[in-house]
Amino acid sequence: MFDRTTLAMLPSARALRVHLLRHGETVQGRARTCRGQSDVPLSEAGLTQSRRLAAWYLGHHGPPPRLWTSDLSRCTDLADLLTLGTFDPVVSPRRCPELREQHMGAWEGRSWEDLSREDPEAVRARWADYLDHAPPGGESCRDLSRRVLGWWAATAAEIAALPAPADPYTPERLVIVSHAGPIRALICGWLGLPPSELLRFSPPQGSLTEILIAESGCVIERLGMDLFPDPGETG
Repeated sequence: MFDRTTLAMLPSARALRVHLLRHGETVQGRARTCRGQSDVPLSEAGLTQSRRLAAWYLGHHGPPPRLWTSDLSRCTDLADLLTLGTFDPVVSPRRCPELREQHMGAWEGRSWEDLSREDPEAVRARWADYLDHAPPGGESCRDLSRRVLGWWAATAAEIAALPAPADPYTPERLVIVSHAGPIRALICGWLGLPPSELLRFSPPQGSLTEILIAESGCVIERLGMDLFPDPGETG
């Protein structure tokens, strides 16, 4: 990745290439629904997305040497496909509840259409202050960000304590399978952006985001890349 002149100037040549994979479509389809932390399974289309994404990833990168996933089935289905036929325990998915989507409390499983009709004031309050407003019994976006970035701080410390790779020219590869909210929170944290900027990033279902992280900073190499777009969609 770095030439020798650059390596000599860097405080540390150790770098991480993080692949963030978002799960595919759920059985709720494209309806605007508060899935949150409900364990909603993938639809047939979502399973197809996961199979194709896993096949593409393994074909281009091989099995991930380190893999973390939300413990909700819509993510573990994809994580398991990434290790299918691999018997090395190093690449067994580590299931992390910290990587779950935002907890939507009493709104879990409800459609935004129904919520807007039944309690329009609560929905307006949500979007007027989406960062700090929490649904009844749920989390705010700020809560989500703290949870996910706390997990990353502990995980990064764990990685840093491992022996450095023998090849300083190749970044260490990590895979995280999660949901839109945690992916947004991680991107903001790595870029040094406040959580109020979360909604500026919108990785689609079944997509890949690739981030290069080094001591000198963070670079987005791919953002929400939809490898297999729906031919019926335009724009």
